[in-house]
Amino acid sequence: MVQIPVCRVIYLHDMKIIFTIDTNHLGKGGKMSDYTNIHVFEEFTENVSMDIGVEKQLYSAESEFQKIEVFQSHEFGRFLMLDADIIFSEADEFVYNEMVTHVPMSVHPNVKKVLIIGGGDGGVARELTAYPEIEQIEVVEPDEQMVEVCREFFPRSLSCLNKCLYSLILFATIAYKDFELTDTFNVCSFCLL
Repeated sequence: MVQIPVCRVIYLHDMKIIFTIDTNHLGKGGKMSDYTNIHVFEEFTENVSMDIGVEKQLYSAESEFQKIEVFQSHEFGRFLMLDADIIFSEADEFVYNEMVTHVPMSVHPNVKKVLIIGGGDGGVARELTAYPEIEQIEVVEPDEQMVEVCREFFPRSLSCLNKCLYSLILFATIAYKDFELTDTFNVCSFCLL
């Protein structure tokens, strides 16, 4: 007799995680290690959704600002979720980072200083380091824990930390309205999701 796999759906925030148990190999007790197929499902609209098969969850914690999760998948590599929203993956992060970087750089004649609000994963700053005319890049990021998670799980994104023109300003206790700029910038990029 063939047994049909049993599915279990768990909702965390607005994210639906689907676990499938292969009942042919299920031991008594139903431990988490018996789950053979895990999917992260994100619905954008009634007609558009994304379903990613997950190998394993690499990280999950709640920072002062948001729920931070990192998953490993076959097709996308590692991907980051903040408050149950998929932010980027190793396979497609370039789409957002290149668009946010190269569009303003292509229309501004002489960029020397760039301010990035958000962007603590470092992807936009990394793209900006390709422009030799840029003298200074400042990233203002409220969530230090998210930066550390990206440093551990997405080191390519934060590879720009070794560049002398890059600085990361972390502020966790002040609001954006209280943040005072002491410099002027040619380009300002908002990486707030």
